[in-house]
Parts: sequence; structure tokens; C-alpha cells
Amino acid sequence: MKIFLLLILAFSFFGCDLERENPLDPKNSENTFKRVNLLELFVRTDTSFPYSDYALTASETLSNNSSLKNQVGDFIVLQFHVNDDLALEQNLSHYQTRSKNQNAGVPDLFLNGNENRAQGASSVENALKHYEQILREATLSEVRNAEFFLVCEAEKNGNTIKVSLEIANTSSKAKEDLLLKGVVVANKGLGKNFTVVAWFSKKTISLENGKVAKFEFETSIPTSEPTQTIIWIEENEQVKQAISIEN
Repeated sequence: MKIFLLLILAFSFFGCDLERENPLDPKNSENTFKRVNLLELFVRTDTSFPYSDYALTASETLSNNSSLKNQVGDFIVLQFHVNDDLALEQNLSHYQTRSKNQNAGVPDLFLNGNENRAQGASSVENALKHYEQILREATLSEVRNAEFFLVCEAEKNGNTIKVSLEIANTSSKAKEDLLLKGVVVANKGLGKNFTVVAWFSKKTISLENGKVAKFEFETSIPTSEPTQTIIWIEENEQVKQAISIEN
């Protein structure tokens, strides 16, 4: 299935300029693109460890809060399982990167990389309160503009997902050492609707301001059930933009 969206990300690079009349022109001062916030929840689920279940339920409730999205901007929830049956090796290394091995312990939630963090979940209500709070604090309860946008085309063939996209730097500065990351999520039920089941290979790129670059990337997935692809871009460990693509 092919989907055309305004997004942000990529992998297989070449630079180009858009025509000035193009409505997506990064040099067109009238173009603005809203930032999508990324919430990364790290969990471990088993019968002797209920706190992750509280966090999972809270994250699902949060993801359906359209009123909050209208206030702070759209946001995406990812559920990374560690040390359980749904865990991937990359999930643990990603958690170690996020936490820097400081006060490590799940459930642990990170907003936009290193913008904010909410650890623990004594109850569903408390976890939900903390998640909403860090979103409001980081955004000042305002929808923020993004420094990047992209036009994306995604195609799923069997257990392979291919993504082609264009990423534009709409900021006033050249960007170096940008880190592009992507995952695939699936609905594993019982509050696990956004479980990460596969990773794309990460990519480091640079992009001049007002420039557009094209990328392609793909990954295989271990399931034939419906999935979503989530892609994001980081600068200095801060997630600058994210997007969700249904496959």
C-alpha cells in the first residue's frame, strides 16, 4: 500500500532543490509544519511485575486523548519491550542510550529523546497524570512548529516494508550529524497496541538549510498482521520530528 504524507526521515541520500513555486519549498516563509512529539515507553511485562501493565494502559489512554493533542500537538507512543517475550535486542541497546544507564528501571518513558522523562507507575492514574504533565511542560501547552518536513511513499510487500521519502530542512541553519531512526509497530493486544516488532537501520546525515534530500530504506517484519511504521529524526539526542505511516 502506498501512502503520501508530509513527514520526516530517510535513508539513501542525494540532495536537491525544489522549485520556488513548490508548496513544500523549505525556503518559502509561508510554509509551516507542525512538530509531532515522540513518547518512548520502555516496559517489561510478566505476572510478578504489574507496573509496566499500569504504564501500558496509561499510554494507550493517552494516545486516544484527542483533546490533549489539540492543545500540545500530535504525539506518537512507542512501546519498547525489554527482557520479556516481546523484547528485541535493539530495544535494550536503545534504552541504554536513552537512560545512559542512569537510574535504569522500567517502566520508563522518554519524551522527544532527552526533553523529559517519567519513570515508574504506581497506578494507571498516576502514570497517566505524569505522561500528560511532561507533554504540557515540554510544549508549554502549545503546538510547536517543526524544523523539518518530508513527503513520503510507503509500500508493504509481504513481510517487507519499503519507504521512499524526501526530507527538507526548513530551519535557518545547516544541520549536521542528524540521526534518522525508524521502527515498525504492531498490535499485540492487552494494551500493547504500539509494540515495536522491527527496526530500520539508523542513518547519520547532514542537510543544509533550505535544502531537500531523498532517501530510501526497508526492513523485514516478523508478522503478517497490520503494522505502522514510525520514523523520527534526532539532533543532539533530541527528537526533532516524528511521523507514523500505516502499512
